[in-house]
Amino acid sequence: MAGLTFLRVVGNEELARQEQEAADRALSERQNQSVILGLTGYLRECWDAAQMAKKPIEQEMLRALRQRNGEYEADKLQQIHDQGGSEVYMMITEVKCRAAESWLRDILLDSGSPPWDLHATPIPDMSPAQAQALQAEFAEKVLKLVQATGQAPSQEEMAEMREMVSQDYRFRVMHEAQLRADKMKIKIQDQFAQGGWEQAFNDFITDLVTFPCAFVKGPVVRRQRKLGWTTSITGQTIVDATEELAPEYERVDPFRMYPEPGISDISEGYLFEHHRMSRMELSDLIGVPGYDDDAIRKILEEGNGQSWIGEDVELMKDEEERKYYSYMRPTTEFDALEFWGKISGSMLREWGLSEDEVPDPAKEYDANVWVVGNYAIKAVLNYDPLGEKPYAKTSFIKCPGAFWGKGIPKIIEDLQSVCNAAARALVNNMGISSGPQVEVNVERLPPNEDITQLAPWKIWQTINDPTGSSAPAIALPSRTPAPAS
Repeated sequence: MAGLTFLRVVGNEELARQEQEAADRALSERQNQSVILGLTGYLRECWDAAQMAKKPIEQEMLRALRQRNGEYEADKLQQIHDQGGSEVYMMITEVKCRAAESWLRDILLDSGSPPWDLHATPIPDMSPAQAQALQAEFAEKVLKLVQATGQAPSQEEMAEMREMVSQDYRFRVMHEAQLRADKMKIKIQDQFAQGGWEQAFNDFITDLVTFPCAFVKGPVVRRQRKLGWTTSITGQTIVDATEELAPEYERVDPFRMYPEPGISDISEGYLFEHHRMSRMELSDLIGVPGYDDDAIRKILEEGNGQSWIGEDVELMKDEEERKYYSYMRPTTEFDALEFWGKISGSMLREWGLSEDEVPDPAKEYDANVWVVGNYAIKAVLNYDPLGEKPYAKTSFIKCPGAFWGKGIPKIIEDLQSVCNAAARALVNNMGISSGPQVEVNVERLPPNEDITQLAPWKIWQTINDPTGSSAPAIALPSRTPAPAS
């Protein structure tokens, strides 16, 4: 038997199992690194502070939705029920908000031109290459002058010539810059048309007049499905579905935005956006640069996982938006938190980032992190060279120094309450005075006599009063004659 060797034969199922276990171990080691664990713990702390600071604003936004829908607050409605009065609601808020929306859409969207433009700066900055080209053009001008006259120009002539060459060159630079700006404007318009900017801005206007703030996000690179043209083997051109990564623009629900407590602008502190993602939306992130494909696949395999989001405000918001029984949806949804904010270099070092990525621990670096449950599916430095977040916000009425402004429902809240009170009093008084109040002595009526309805030409049967009184059995309220006009 000397010299014999044995080969172990492993089936395909065993190989697949071993490969899956190795991938799970690699994912677990990557998610348990100090950078990921520290990141998740820090995000939890930031999220708790932002969520707590947002609660008064959430209640204000819910009241705004109820005002537009013509609904009373629960405590006010209970008081009306206790008094037994009318529940009439004057829809003043809805009328005012709709008028403001129409006004803004007419100016910004229906004018035939976009509500933005692109122009080159009046004095464009020259690049080092352009500065060298200007110097070479000036030198060539001086050389031609020397060759033509046979003598060197004076200092005054040199200064005058330099100014003329510089002005002429800068004029050409400005002209070229404007041409590039015009071409870029066309490209931006095409990206807006393909990325859904018009619909996002239209929804943004509704938020603007209703809530304390309105938000637009973009550009966000996503996988888009679209129809394309392909050529078959026979040379026939057919229509086929294709996919590509392209920028998109979207309106962000103000209920899903959580800024850092105490800031007054998006650029000042960190910001959370809450995403409710379906399995398809989460799976579409597979293959997108910057996302952890293995972590996404693990989340899809395990289910929706742990959520950091409270359900109370979400359910009340769904009811106000006519999304009844949303909690009974059979489809799986995932709660994802997207973080944008500045992180100190020393903290990034503690998380595990290298010195090449974080060269100075004393500086602040912008990071973008996505967390779903206990998994970080994306953790990168902000791709924007200026560290800006891909959000824009404004308010119908801005409050200096405050992040959240005021919408129309908040502005006319007192007026809406006064009109509601006046309308309820009017309807209640009309109900009371809509018919006579009749006094009936039931002891003088025969059995089974109907006293619930008044009818003309009705004949009342009565009996003698047991007490001997001569008062009528049925008495109508006396009326005082109106004074002569």
